[in-house]
Amino acid sequence: MIDDLRVKNAPEMVRVVLAIDPAVTSGENADETGIVVAGRAVDGHAYVLCDLSCRLTSDGWARRAVEAYKVAANKSRRLSNFDQNFQRQMP
Repeated sequence: MIDDLRVKNAPEMVRVVLAIDPAVTSGENADETGIVVAGRAVDGHAYVLCDLSCRLTSDGWARRAVEAYKVAANKSRRLSNFDQNFQRQMP
C-alpha cells in the first residue's frame, strides 16, 4: 500500500525538518530512536526524505542526527517524551 505512494524524485521542498523521537534505553532489545528527515513540497504535499531510525546510545543517535541536519535539514524539531538529558546532548 505505501509502496504505491513512493516517488522516485521528490519535488522542490519549501521546508525541510529533522524530527527526533529518542528511545529511553539503548541496546539490542531497546526501542529504536526515530530520526526522520521530511519536507513540505511546493505541491503542498509532505514527503519523508530519509529515515535514519536506529538503536544507538544517546551519543550515537545524536551524532547521526547532527550529520543528517548538516546535510538535509534547515530546522531541527526535537520530540522528547522522557528525560531532558537526551536534549542536552543535541547541539
